[in-house]
Amino acid sequence: MIRRATPADAEGIFRVHRSAILDVASTRYTSEQIEAWAGKLSPASYTEPIENKIVFVADDAGQICGFGQLDPKNSMVEAVYVLPGHLRRGLGGRLLSALESIARASGLAQLTLDASLNSLPFYEQAGYRRVRSVGHELKPGVSIPCVVMRKELV
Repeated sequence: MIRRATPADAEGIFRVHRSAILDVASTRYTSEQIEAWAGKLSPASYTEPIENKIVFVADDAGQICGFGQLDPKNSMVEAVYVLPGHLRRGLGGRLLSALESIARASGLAQLTLDASLNSLPFYEQAGYRRVRSVGHELKPGVSIPCVVMRKELV
């Protein structure tokens, strides 16, 4: 079931996010990059987005197995992550679709996102197009390459 996140979901969202970075993103990034990326997360990281942005969770009998986050003020998909054991079952696509539906209903004409290298095929399949390559500094001296992508919603 896809539903809006509540503050009680923060621990589950943290678990999904961290697991996805450690298990999936490690196929395209170094251990130093992965440690810096996952190391900056905590359950408290999700309080502000849950309260001020649009966050959906995939809830499987009380277990959070995926989440997606939209910043409608900036027309930006900020996250779509799924537990590694739930990959390739359409769950990420359903989360992304839910975010896009809210964006359309809010009158947004396009969405942008910063895709990690391992997520490029997922977003391309969903209709997002590459705009440019960027780097995100995770901590001084450690950054990860990403790709800015855009999708027209109209």
